[in-house]
Amino acid sequence: MANPKMTKLWFKHAIRDLKTAKALLEMDSDYKHAAAYHAQQCAEKAIKGYLTFANCRVAKTHDIKALAEIAETVDKTYAKSILKYKSLTKLAIVYRYPDAEVKPLTLATAKSAVKKAEKAYH
Repeated sequence: MANPKMTKLWFKHAIRDLKTAKALLEMDSDYKHAAAYHAQQCAEKAIKGYLTFANCRVAKTHDIKALAEIAETVDKTYAKSILKYKSLTKLAIVYRYPDAEVKPLTLATAKSAVKKAEKAYH
């Protein structure tokens, strides 16, 4: 049986991350790394909200492709639709740590991540 309380919490946290990402982008380009991270977190938590609603076990992972594989057991169409957000996965780690960043994050990439997160949430 689905857990409505946990589903609501996942979506509540997802929207907070989306709002945080947008606010960071409005502040200054110096905050693009944090905005990108929160964009990834929004998408991840929205997907986990759906999985909780669908009564799936929510894996402790940042990997959107792995979450799509779980979603595939419930709804193949939804699983396929969230694969377009798998590029956000790297934002959970690569741009959070100074020694993980190989290619500099651009403001355009951060803005694109926030747009993807917004779509993933809706």
